[in-house]
Amino acid sequence: MSPDLFSVLSVVLWVAAAPRLRDLGPGVSASRRSVAVAITALAVVTTAFAEVPGRIIDEVSGITYLRDLIGRGALMVAAVAAQCIFLTLAPTTSSDVRSVSAVAPAVPQTRSWPFARARTVVGRRMIVLFLALALLIAAFVVAVRTIPMGSGQEGLVDQSKQAPLAVYVITFTALLGWCFLDLIWAWLRLRHQVTGPLRTGLTFLAAGAVAGLGYVVLRLLGMVAEQAAWSFLTTATLRGCRATGTAAALLVTTGISWHTVHAWRVRAQQWWLARHRLLTLGPLWRDLVAAVPGIALQPPTRWGALTDHFKITGLPWRVYRRVIEIHDASLALHRRAQARRRGQSAPASVITDEADLARTVARVRDEFDAAQPTSATATVAAHQAFDQEAQVDRVVDIAEAHAQKHTTSTRLLTHRDHEDDR
Repeated sequence: MSPDLFSVLSVVLWVAAAPRLRDLGPGVSASRRSVAVAITALAVVTTAFAEVPGRIIDEVSGITYLRDLIGRGALMVAAVAAQCIFLTLAPTTSSDVRSVSAVAPAVPQTRSWPFARARTVVGRRMIVLFLALALLIAAFVVAVRTIPMGSGQEGLVDQSKQAPLAVYVITFTALLGWCFLDLIWAWLRLRHQVTGPLRTGLTFLAAGAVAGLGYVVLRLLGMVAEQAAWSFLTTATLRGCRATGTAAALLVTTGISWHTVHAWRVRAQQWWLARHRLLTLGPLWRDLVAAVPGIALQPPTRWGALTDHFKITGLPWRVYRRVIEIHDASLALHRRAQARRRGQSAPASVITDEADLARTVARVRDEFDAAQPTSATATVAAHQAFDQEAQVDRVVDIAEAHAQKHTTSTRLLTHRDHEDDR
């Protein structure tokens, strides 16, 4: 893979890993910790293999190809962490566990044994990883001390005829092959039991495992070709390894980062929706606050309509407060209208187009006074959450219609003034 591509991937992965670093601490579920370890390890891999950071590692340490050892060791950690992602998901999505918990949800031991088994399997994976890392480091140390290695060569695998380097390459390749096979098998078992962004991310991860398995096969074939002095096959396998390695890196990076990227996209959509609501509610809110001074916690300023476009934080709270104040002002205007009909004195409205405002106020009151559904099956919390969102949307629609009427009236008056001037 090109070092420039490693540089790009390292930036993407460190951005994705930053919010998950807190999951490396205690008190976090095994699945979340596995994702955090995988993303962080992949970020270390791409950083070590990138051109500038890799050169700095070698020059500062004074050890040729130390970046290769760091990168391959971190990649082994990432591969085992990806295994653990599937392992920690398996108990919660297993059909056997679902059927048992549906029949006897109050019996704790029926749900504890799959998790205990998963912890045991994860522990075995950790033992294999530690042994493989120890063998990898030992082979690297022996190779550095006994084999002269020039900095102009592409990598340690190009010298795999030497026994220490052969052990080095085989250890790395064998562990990756085992992890990739395990990931593919786990995906075949879980593909029908996960949905949504999790399924998409795991699909990319499984596709990366397939490409990675192709890399493993070609790497082992290249070692055989190197031993047999088949130069044409060595060149072909080297190109194939670069292609499959690039594909595996891109797919695994996408799969590991998918959930984080999806969460960012959801937050961006929620922010944009809150901003749209805030701007749409603005004209109606300002008219009502002008009609009922003192109803707003923070009265609108002279440049409030303009500054609303530049607000970034606290948008959902501003929308919520604006909807409440629209309701309170509408109720106050309704009571004022009732007082007028009874012949009592009431302060005059400062809004000139009072008929249109009165109709808008009536729509707002009808919305907030709508009868609540009496479904006995729906939970109160779920109903309230749904009803609040739907209610805010309908108040936004009322505010949008009010703003359109206000704009149309302003244009008609302006046109009429121009004709009078003529």
